[in-house]
Amino acid sequence: MTLSYRFDSVILTRRFLDPQDWVNSEVNTLQTPTLSLQTPDGHDAFTLQDNGHADPNQFTDSMISYTLDTLGAVTDTLGMWNIVGVRRVTYNDGSFTDLLTINRHVFEGEGDNRVMVGFDEIFIYLDGVALPDFSSVADCVAWANNFESWGPPDPATYPPGTLIDWGDFDINNVIRGSSRADTLVGSEYNDQILGLAGNDSLSGLEGNDTLNGAAGRDTMNGGNGDDVLAAGAMDTAADQLNGGAGSDTADYSAVTADSGITVNLLTGSARNPTYIGLDILDSIENVIGGAGADTIIGTDDANRIDGGGGADVMRGGTGDDIYVVDNLDDLITEGATGGSETVISQISGYVLGLNLECLQLDGMVRAGTGNALANLITGNAAVNVLSGDLGADTLLGMAGADTLQGGAGNDSLDGGLGADRMLGGAGNDVYLVDDLGDRIYETVTLTGTADAGGRDTVVSSVSINLNGYVGARFVEVVTLTGYTEINATGNALNNVITGNDATNILAGGLGNDVITTGWGNDVIVFNTAIGAGNVDQVTDFYTGYDTFRLDDAIFTALTRGDLAASAFVANEGGRAMDADDRILFDTATTRLYYDADGNGAGARVLIAYVAGSILTADDFTVI
Repeated sequence: MTLSYRFDSVILTRRFLDPQDWVNSEVNTLQTPTLSLQTPDGHDAFTLQDNGHADPNQFTDSMISYTLDTLGAVTDTLGMWNIVGVRRVTYNDGSFTDLLTINRHVFEGEGDNRVMVGFDEIFIYLDGVALPDFSSVADCVAWANNFESWGPPDPATYPPGTLIDWGDFDINNVIRGSSRADTLVGSEYNDQILGLAGNDSLSGLEGNDTLNGAAGRDTMNGGNGDDVLAAGAMDTAADQLNGGAGSDTADYSAVTADSGITVNLLTGSARNPTYIGLDILDSIENVIGGAGADTIIGTDDANRIDGGGGADVMRGGTGDDIYVVDNLDDLITEGATGGSETVISQISGYVLGLNLECLQLDGMVRAGTGNALANLITGNAAVNVLSGDLGADTLLGMAGADTLQGGAGNDSLDGGLGADRMLGGAGNDVYLVDDLGDRIYETVTLTGTADAGGRDTVVSSVSINLNGYVGARFVEVVTLTGYTEINATGNALNNVITGNDATNILAGGLGNDVITTGWGNDVIVFNTAIGAGNVDQVTDFYTGYDTFRLDDAIFTALTRGDLAASAFVANEGGRAMDADDRILFDTATTRLYYDADGNGAGARVLIAYVAGSILTADDFTVI
């Protein structure tokens, strides 16, 4: 396999006027092409030696290629005559520049007639003082005259044995301009293009690019991809920002004016009276504001609007917009006919405004509250307090020991990782439980004992006991998920209990419960007082796989252990045949009875309806 890399580099070409005559030579203008490198699999990195060079054997079958304006296309192999290494340029004032270098020796002729006629110095910036603006031979000479030394890198920074990965210098890194009017063009990769000073032209082409014009009257074209076009800081010149295809962003985060900027994507303009003048915007969907009080107006596209610092005014259109708030005085205006809007909050205690549906807490922000709509509220890794208010809300706590409060409406509460507290409030709520420390409160308040109302459901991936504490005693439905052997216990209500695909122990408790075992060798427990108000319906009992477990404190006529064959009878009508019969199964109606004295004076008591199989004595154990 061949690995391909592309580097933004500068190349100084030197050709001898006479072969191998180093004195008689000319220096060509430094070029700024894109260098392409192809290496075989396993040659994606090299190790520095004592002198800062690399062992040429590490570049076997590696090819470099580039095109120079004056000398045309070049393709060559790396190796003995094309030296690769890291060099440090130390200047007279003590500053330095570290460069990744490829010294390509240029030869003509073959065999004994092969002579060196020049070389190309390829520089890829690493660290230190940036390379100057090489626009002429004179600039190159001035730079060279400022050297104090040109030699190996500082061993403290690049000690022998340092591994240099070609991927660290791929074109996806940085393409830098100069203080002059630059024309900088990206590639099919994700480019970062810095115009610096001057009236620059920046083009990203393909990929998700970042273009920063900095000072000057710049023209930025993002091209295809989701690009970010930054106008720079304290720049009085007007820029043109054309995002091109994709979802593109105009970034004014470097603007520090207290007066703020006004960005109107409908009219395609951005203005700040102090700094940026009037920018022209085209094909821009998203905006990042500056440090001041900004006004940002979106379109009917799906906009992402980040006001930045200050008390900002943000307004979207009919699309599904995203807003970022970092100030309690940020104001978001959305019409009732807009799409589904999301607010990313970087401040704690934010309350969703009118016509906003979704709230997401950023970073370690702790608290957020919804509104009267059906909200989606998402927490983070902090200990969150999420409140849904009115509406059928979905609350996601993520990591941390969170408190989720659904409020009115049919809410869904998922605390995520951690031992969470979930208060559904009024309505038919759904709780997602994944931690044994999770607590459900289907009460009016976290400390109250009154039922909040509704028909509520717990979906649990851990064992759950609806009778274990006050808050869960008002939940009607429990569903086990996953493939882990876990258990579920109901409460005094008429519960619906569903197992998962593993072995479960399911106990309905009091009430007329519906129990579905699912796959696995499941156990159904009867351990509460039997009677007309405690008759369960078992929907899918599989004889030979599932088991009924009877508590001898309730079934007092039974002896602990496997149910004796003589104590069981199955027939049409479910009638005891003799005084030893205790558990009776009606094969016609699937009714299951307990008879404390067989066919004696005591009446049989209905305990369950059992669908799925004709039962036998082997399906029962007594504990």
